Amino acid sequence: MKRRKILICHYVPHIISGAEKAILDMVLPLQNVFDFTMFVPSEGILAEFYRKQGLKVHVQKLSNKRRKFPGLHMFHSLLFKQYLKKNHYDLLLCNTFFAANKMTTVARLSKIPMAIFVREYIDLKLPIHKHYIESAVALFGVSQDVADYLKPAHKRVYTTHDFLDTVMISKIDTTKKTLESSGEKVALIGRITPYKQQDLFIQAFSYVQKKVPNVEFYIIGDAWGKEHAFKAELIEKAKEISKNIIFLGNRNDVYELLPQFSVSCMVSDREPFPRTVLEAQYLKVPVVASNTGGVKEMIEDNVSGLFFDVVGKDPLLLAEKIVELLEDKNKAEAIANAAYKSLMNSFATQAPLDNFKNVLNDLIGEQEWK
Repeated sequence: MKRRKILICHYVPHIISGAEKAILDMVLPLQNVFDFTMFVPSEGILAEFYRKQGLKVHVQKLSNKRRKFPGLHMFHSLLFKQYLKKNHYDLLLCNTFFAANKMTTVARLSKIPMAIFVREYIDLKLPIHKHYIESAVALFGVSQDVADYLKPAHKRVYTTHDFLDTVMISKIDTTKKTLESSGEKVALIGRITPYKQQDLFIQAFSYVQKKVPNVEFYIIGDAWGKEHAFKAELIEKAKEISKNIIFLGNRNDVYELLPQFSVSCMVSDREPFPRTVLEAQYLKVPVVASNTGGVKEMIEDNVSGLFFDVVGKDPLLLAEKIVELLEDKNKAEAIANAAYKSLMNSFATQAPLDNFKNVLNDLIGEQEWK
């Protein structure tokens, strides 16, 4: 049977974040079912990343809509329409909501259905966002929380949890000790941006240090665009507090690093579906997380992780949870083991892949009758 052709569309070529890794885990196991191509708007690290994984990559200039050059986007879209028609694609799937910024015109011109994988809490009232939503045949919410958030805006919203490819992670040597000091280490992994609240994490350090003098806080990830100003503020604040608050920047060895930490934190004010929590659970690193968003589908409080109430943005509350795991090693181990077991019965199983496959088949099959 001929595999149906799906173009996975990305917004920028120079970022490999959780969203880009997450779609890889979803696509690789389903290549025998669908004919996937990864679209990237120019050459860069993202295109090279997917090629190394053995995926087909299509690179073609496709600008955003701009008031200064309104005709350029239309010109690029017409050229892209020719490519799509020549290659007979069945579905355009935007890997993030903002990829729809590039693809909406193309979808309309080519009359190929477009779906959007929504991995963030976008402003549903913004006119341009409404336009993207109305142009899509379906929205995929990366968690139940995101799907519920989207339902007032579109008649067809699916919950499509990300799958974590633990087989791939298991092939990596996670026994290396690359962090030299022998102190207790606490990590926060993710893009440096205000909603992920690295500032709250830094503020918690002094409280933790009073209880655990040799503790070290590591921030892994980097800023993008205007967020560099926020990063600069964080670095200056950290310098004022302690040399034991360490910025590692973007790393391609996160799986090797994670087992060297005693605790992994997720302190966002609202997080759609934090992949870093799943990764920590698989590598048996206990997690402290804000009680919000998709993380509530990953953690049972005081069983497979510790929640802190993020509403008040109180660094002392965060610090108390971190200290609890640093001081009570038996509890930390029990939580890590429970989290691993929960993961291996949920997001590391075939279920997310089967759900994703069924949703794609439904959408493509339905278009055949229209």
